[in-house]
Amino acid sequence: MKKYKKLTQEERQTKINNHFASVADKIANHMQTAIDTGASWVAPFEKALNHVSYTYSNKAPVNATGMNFWTLLCAVVDNGYSCNEFLTYAEAKKLKTPVRKGETGHAVVRYPHFKIEEKDKKGNTIEKMIPNFKFPIIYHVFNGDQCEGYKKQITVKVPNKAQSIARADEFFANLNADIRHSDQSRAYYHTKQDYIHLPNKSLFHTTEGYYSTLAHEAGHWTGHKSRCDRNMEGGFFTNDYAFEELVAELTSAVVTSHLGVGTVLSSSCSQHGAYLASWIKELKSNPNAFQEATRLANKAYTYLVDCQSTQELKMVA
Repeated sequence: MKKYKKLTQEERQTKINNHFASVADKIANHMQTAIDTGASWVAPFEKALNHVSYTYSNKAPVNATGMNFWTLLCAVVDNGYSCNEFLTYAEAKKLKTPVRKGETGHAVVRYPHFKIEEKDKKGNTIEKMIPNFKFPIIYHVFNGDQCEGYKKQITVKVPNKAQSIARADEFFANLNADIRHSDQSRAYYHTKQDYIHLPNKSLFHTTEGYYSTLAHEAGHWTGHKSRCDRNMEGGFFTNDYAFEELVAELTSAVVTSHLGVGTVLSSSCSQHGAYLASWIKELKSNPNAFQEATRLANKAYTYLVDCQSTQELKMVA
């Protein structure tokens, strides 16, 4: 196994910034390929998007979020891995599925957490773990395909035709959002009246398509000033509008991945070629843009999770 030297705080932060810029560049390249081929920007990722998880320090597999989600997703796609699960060298050894000699790990960033107490909606005192973003920790994980005899720890079954998924329906019901359905073919979030509109489920060709679109619009819904308070004023095809679409699409990808329902480009982005061109231009000129979009999407995802009556999903940055 390759040995990694101990870094100073400054060297660590520089490495993290370079790492995030590299991930953003990979995503931009995939987007450019989508434009060139007329495909969905998530097309290369669809097989991997059912879940992306990793294991460390004697923990059960946890879902990757934030930049770690996209880092490991790119690793799966770019290396042609058949497995969506990653683990540290020590965990692989513990499972008696050692990392093959010569394999290179994939860098992920973890933030130490500290415990706080706060009141929930019913007035009960609950404990929450809050990440300390001042002291990031870089470590490396290996895909299950890089380990001898590794067997997947998580099995996800995605339906191959449109149908309801109880866990997903419960997740979105717990938002207490105003979600309306009709025979109208458009999906959108109405910023002024604060409601989500979707076509009736029967109008969607796939289960993945329905829940991806619902998650996308729920991503927009979190941007309301009473929730995550994002800039929702951009007009069609302005930079602000395109950026908000990117945040919503990243939110959708993470939510549907963690719900295990698969992901496709939401119908809200049927004009994705125009959006992609704007996103690529922004990502190429400002590598921090994707990191910022991911941060906002992760905040949106966290808000959606916090709406749940039970913490079924773990958020580990």
